[in-house]
Amino acid sequence: MAKIREGDLIKQTLEGLKRILDSHGAFPLIQPGGFVLEDPYFHFNDPATEKEIADLENFFKVKFPNDYKEFLRLHNGIDIIDGIEILSTNDVIKYNEAQDLPEECILIGYHFDGRYVIDTKRYSNGLDYMFFLDSIDSFEEARESRIEF
Repeated sequence: MAKIREGDLIKQTLEGLKRILDSHGAFPLIQPGGFVLEDPYFHFNDPATEKEIADLENFFKVKFPNDYKEFLRLHNGIDIIDGIEILSTNDVIKYNEAQDLPEECILIGYHFDGRYVIDTKRYSNGLDYMFFLDSIDSFEEARESRIEF
């Protein structure tokens, strides 16, 4: 089995999702605990420019995972129903100013009452880097997502 190049998986996933939406319209999403969202909507932002991505990395003085940067090149943020959002480059900067996260951890999205965080130090060390953090928990209580972006 051929190894998927970092950055390709997110592109293939988003293209597949958009093909399904184009063919079938909305489809139900099953949430943890069995809650079903019958007619979720998806709003894909326009792509981020290379300058916007570089500015984001320069602002935080980090290198983001290639999958995350590829996502930004395709869609500078996505809104899935009310409450699930991957932030645009501008919103990542804006919303991180009010976070109580370790310096190497960057908020990139929300899932209802929780937050998606990239630990850039773990990424640079080749470790799992995506975390889900309940809105009232400290980062020490975050759960590893065990997925790449």
